[in-house]
Order: sequence, then C-alpha cells, then structure tokens
Amino acid sequence: MLFIITIVICTLSVASSEDYLPRISLKEKDNKIVFCKEGEQVFVPRGFNHIVLEHGSSGWHALFNTNVYNPYEIEKTLKEMSRCGANVVRVWAWGVQNEFGVFGRDENNAINSDYINNFIDFLRKANKYKIYVIPILDEFPKYGYFGDLAKELHSKFPENDITQATGYNRQFFWESYIRAKAEGIKRFVNEITKVDINLLNVILGWSLQNEVFVKVTEGPFADFDSTIKLRNGGELSNKTPEDRQKIYDTAILYWANELTKAIKEEDPSALVTVGMWTSDSAGRIPCSGLPHDGKDPRIPPRPSVLGGETSLIDFIDIHIYPWDGTSKVNPACHEHRLVKKPVIVGEYGVFPPVPIERAKEMMIEMLSQAYQLGYIGDLHWAWDLRNIPGQTYSAVSDGLCEYLMNWKGWRPYFQGVK
Repeated sequence: MLFIITIVICTLSVASSEDYLPRISLKEKDNKIVFCKEGEQVFVPRGFNHIVLEHGSSGWHALFNTNVYNPYEIEKTLKEMSRCGANVVRVWAWGVQNEFGVFGRDENNAINSDYINNFIDFLRKANKYKIYVIPILDEFPKYGYFGDLAKELHSKFPENDITQATGYNRQFFWESYIRAKAEGIKRFVNEITKVDINLLNVILGWSLQNEVFVKVTEGPFADFDSTIKLRNGGELSNKTPEDRQKIYDTAILYWANELTKAIKEEDPSALVTVGMWTSDSAGRIPCSGLPHDGKDPRIPPRPSVLGGETSLIDFIDIHIYPWDGTSKVNPACHEHRLVKKPVIVGEYGVFPPVPIERAKEMMIEMLSQAYQLGYIGDLHWAWDLRNIPGQTYSAVSDGLCEYLMNWKGWRPYFQGVK
C-alpha cells in the first residue's frame, strides 16, 4: 500500500504541459494586432509593476538579489494580484549588480546560480497564479563576468565603439557594451531553458530596458563639433538638430535590433518589448534634435523608431503620466500614426497631492485615451510604493487595485476581434 501511495504522489508531482500557461503570441485579427493565447484566444494584458528596492525604501531595484528576495512575500503579492484580476506583472529581472546580483564572477557561474533560482521560483509562482511576466533586462553589464567582457571587447576592438559617446550613453553606442549585454541576455534565457523550458511560456515579453533615454549632457551630444560614424557605414556631424536626431535614431534602432536578435536566438518564439516615456514630459516634440535647452537632459527615443517597420521589437511599452498636470494623452508625442508596432501602456499613475478620488478618475481617463489610440494592454505603476517618498499612489492603497481591475472600458476596443 505504501508503495502504491508513493507512486501516486510521484506521478502527481511531475508537471505536465497542461500545468503551464499557454504561450502568448501576436496575431492580426480583423485589422487589429492583438495578443493571443495559443494563437487564437484574444488576451489583453492588465496588471501592475512590482518594485522591491535594495534597502526597502531606497536604493536600486533588487527584487531577485540573493540578499533581498523573499519567496513568501512574492507568493502573497502574486496571490493578491490574481485576486484583483491582474494577468500580467512587470518586474526588474536585472537589478543591482554586485555579489548578490544577476552576474557571477567567472564563466562557469556567469549568471549567479542562486539569483537565477530566485527568478525561476518567481516564474513558477507567477505560473501558479496565471500571471504572465514582463522581465526588464535593464541597463548593461557592469559587474562580474559580463562586465569584464564589456571591458575586454572595448580593449581589443576599440575601433568598433563610437568613442565620442561617454557616460550613460555608451551602452547604446559602444559595440562592446551591446555585445556584452547580448551575451548576458542569451546566457540568462538559456539558464531558464536548462531548468524548465516550459517556464518561457510565462514570459509575455522580454523588455530590453525599463525606460530608454540618452543624456544631452554626455557625448556624443554634449558638444556640437564631432563627426560620428554610423552603424550603416556613413558619417554625420552632430552640429545640426536634424543630424543629431539621425545619430540618435540610428544608434538606438541598432541597439534594440541586436539585443532582440540575441533573445530570439535562444527562444525564437519570444516576444520582445522596450519601455519609454514620451517627449511631452519635458514639453518637447518627439523629433527635438537633442537640444541644450535647460530642461530634463534625458531624451527618450521616438516611438516611431523603436516601433517602426525596421525595428525587430514586437511591441513597445509607453509610459503615461500627467506630464502637464492633466490626464491628457498627447497623440502627437506618442507619434500615434507613425508607430507600426502594437503598443501597451507599460506604466501609468498619478502622484499626490492630487486627491485619491480625482487620481482614480485621471487614471481611467488616461487609459480610455490610450485604448482609443489602439493600445492593447495596461500596467499600473506600481503595486506597493507606500514606503518610497514621492511616488505615485500604490495599487494596494485606497481600493485602487480593485478599482483599476474592475474597469471594463477597454472591452469595446476588442469587440468583434475574433
């Protein structure tokens, strides 16, 4: 009898294909590109960003860092998200880079084994609660094996790097940084595949960056007297706004396409996305020419570049906030009619001191406009930021989670899509 019981228990513990969420794809249905489960059933991503910082109320993102990850708390969080009706969560897959972070020091442990185990545990829990994941592969390798690889490639092949780019901007212009990140991405995806390839089903889309931007205070945009060699072999001076914009557009498209290729090399069925805010955050037009105008030095990419026909990215992720103090969504700054890829709202929220009831109304007004523009999903910023000063209203406060997930105003935009 004991032998029979043991066999039954072992049989039940072996996961079958039915235990996993179905893979999500993009498909055109009735002239609208939508997410689909198993290629047929329309799927509308709705959910939240989930943030855990290194020091609780301060520091950088560290959800999966080995000195931070809490499997019991994440179980509670995903369970509560599911109860509210969420079906997607967006998280930093790469956070603080140190001995507790994603990258190990040597080739045999290039991806920190304890870190990837935390991430895999998270995917299993998300799968349990039927929540898809958008993991953010943020920034570039600065530590460990892949950080060393970036330095080595730059040392060996400096001619491949656009060395007029400095500081933060190097990650988009230096081939050495792009190659190191691409190799890190491939190894990260491969580590999941080696443990359980079916867990890749849980990934709605890999995000190449939380929010893409370059700084006009750093090269090649800090001065206006350089000639920049482009990836297509041509050269442009950075003297005019038009040419500075072309330099940015060309570089950011190359960066995105190379990293997208890396992901699809490991998982050809994967979807890839990237996050961005829009130029109206600083009162600029999308094609601003990277001016030195005394405003925010960070310049987001044009949505029409990363969401254009020559982009290999599958969908883009635009962030919507009350940039002008209102809930107005600016179609011109979203380059609405120029974007050829599907779009989701990857972040949206409202900040105090706007009263919570008005903030709720503003969030729905934002979403209504986004779905009217044809966007196909939304993720609130963020689940729980109550301990972090200066942040938006948290979903766990004031009934906001239920309020947002109970809103059904998105449904008319998918009626008749079969």
